[in-house]
This record gives sequence, structure tokens and C-alpha cells, in this order.
Amino acid sequence: MSWGVDRATLEAGRDEAANEVAANPCSRALERLGRAHLWLDELEPAAACFREAAQDVERRVEAGGRGDAASRGQTGTLLRLAGEHAAAAQWFARALEDTREDAILDMAAYCYLLDDQQAALAAAARALKRRPLLEIVEALARGRAEQAPDMAVAAREHAIRVIRAERTPPYEESGGPHLSLFDWLEEAFVVEAQLRGEAVCDHVTMLERAGLVSPEEGRQRRRRRPLDLLPAPGRVTLVRITPDGAPVEASLEVTDPGGLTTLVLDPREGIELTVLLLMQFGEFIVRIQEGEYGESEDDLDDTYDDFRSACTAAADWLRAYAPDPPGGAWAADTIDALVAASVR
Repeated sequence: MSWGVDRATLEAGRDEAANEVAANPCSRALERLGRAHLWLDELEPAAACFREAAQDVERRVEAGGRGDAASRGQTGTLLRLAGEHAAAAQWFARALEDTREDAILDMAAYCYLLDDQQAALAAAARALKRRPLLEIVEALARGRAEQAPDMAVAAREHAIRVIRAERTPPYEESGGPHLSLFDWLEEAFVVEAQLRGEAVCDHVTMLERAGLVSPEEGRQRRRRRPLDLLPAPGRVTLVRITPDGAPVEASLEVTDPGGLTTLVLDPREGIELTVLLLMQFGEFIVRIQEGEYGESEDDLDDTYDDFRSACTAAADWLRAYAPDPPGGAWAADTIDALVAASVR
């Protein structure tokens, strides 16, 4: 099952952040607490936390003469979350003035937040490399510019993929120069509802509709199933047809139950997309490699206590970040097919 949060997790995050605020009421702790309140639909305490966090950034950074585009964008974001949109716009405008020309994502985001959708689209068009977060901003800007709710839906799906890849709950997001992943998810729901002339749903409903609510019951008592257990040493192969029509041999090889499992998804020269599961202290580290000899390499932040969880995390990451070709959906489906074949 893909990653998600439940009410108990959000409440635990809220309580942890509240303890942090009690010990040190800095902007980071206040923002974390505000985000926990927000996604529990506790809107008044959320707004109060965001407002106080913005005041803290302004007092510590701006008043001290250390303000820059990032801190001004952060202040604007906190005020926007507090519902003070006019004040937020002033800070976004100052952030945009200080943003470097090559900071494409930041420039596009600030233009979007200032409701200059054409400027946001123009900034995004200058990007040499497509980044998932930039695609979210671009889709929302296009949706508003063209009055196209389907573009807001596309932005929402982009956000969901990246949230599942990053696996950072909303109450751990803080300190960004503009909207966080969960903020962009919320914005996608808001834009779609506005363009369709519908009421905006609450935050709990947003999580449910996004498929980001994890089951609350039975998670600790769940019995291990075959997919949880590492297959016996050996190698399984499958012929898969990539979206661009190429037949490739994908493989899953367990060389050492206590060490290394290798999933080769697309072995074609120049792509060589591979997932490594490395056992360390009884848990799996997930490493994604691209190119010959792993020229590009990413380790997921978490570790995983069973085979299925590790493979699911890899699939979630690839849906957001896999190269194209072969594409994220195809790579994730190939992992699922290899795992299923390995336990027959």
C-alpha cells in the first residue's frame, strides 16, 4: 500500500510540535504546529501559528538586515497560510525582485502566487530540465490562465506522486521559500473547485480524495504475507514492452538474503534504470541508479523493515522522478510485476 497519514499520526505530529513551541517558539516550530492544525481542520489555531511564525521570521531575519528572496518568500507563504493574502502579496513581490534569473522554479512560483499566470508560464518555459514541482506550478498557472479545471487535476496528481515519493508528512514541512508540497496539493483542490464553481472541501477530505490516508487499524498486528518476505536467492526475468515500444528484459535478483537485491527495470544503454535493496541492521536501504555504473544515484531517506515496503517506496519514488523513457508509471508497474513473479 502506498504511503499516507492518518488522524492519529497528524495528532501525534501536532502534539510533538506543540511541545517544541513550548520549549522554543521559533518560526520553524510554529510553522510545523500550524500545518498539523491545518490538516486536522483546526483552522483558527493554524492561522494564529502561521501569523506568529511570519512575525518571528520578520523580526529575526528582516529586521536584522539579513533578508533575501528565500526569507521574504517564506514570510509571504506564512502570511498566505494565515489568510492575510494582501500582506502576503507584498512579500512575494519583494521576493520576486530578489530572485535570480536562473532560479526558474522560485520565479514561476512567485509569479503564480502574485496571480501573474502568463509570467509564471513564461518562466517555466525557460527551464532546461523538467522538475516535478515546476510541473505542478505550470499546470496550475495554465489552469487559471485558460480556466481549465483539468489542469488543476493534473497538478493535483503531480503533487500526489511527489508527496508519496518524498513521504514527508505535512507537519514536518517548514522553512521553504514558497509553498510546500502539501500547500500545492491544497492549491490544486482550491483551483479545481473555483473553476468548477464548487465549494472547496476540507483538508481531511482532500487527504481522502488524494488517497493519502493510511489505514489506522491493524497496522501493527498485520501478519506478514509472502510479499513481505525477501524471496529466496535466485533470479527472475520478465520481458516488458516500454512505452516507446522497446522490448526489454527486466530482472529481480537476490544474490544474498542478508545483503543485496537488484531490480533491473530498463537495461537499455543510456537508461540503465536499477533499484538496489541493501540490507543493513535488519532493514532495507533503497537506492535508485540511472546510467552506466550508477552515474546518477539516489538513496531514499527512510529505511524499510520488509521487502514489500521497500519495493513500494521505490515504486512511489519512481512515479515522481523516473527518467522518461521509460517513465514513472511503467517503472513502478515493472517493480510490481517483478515482485509478483518472484514469490510465485
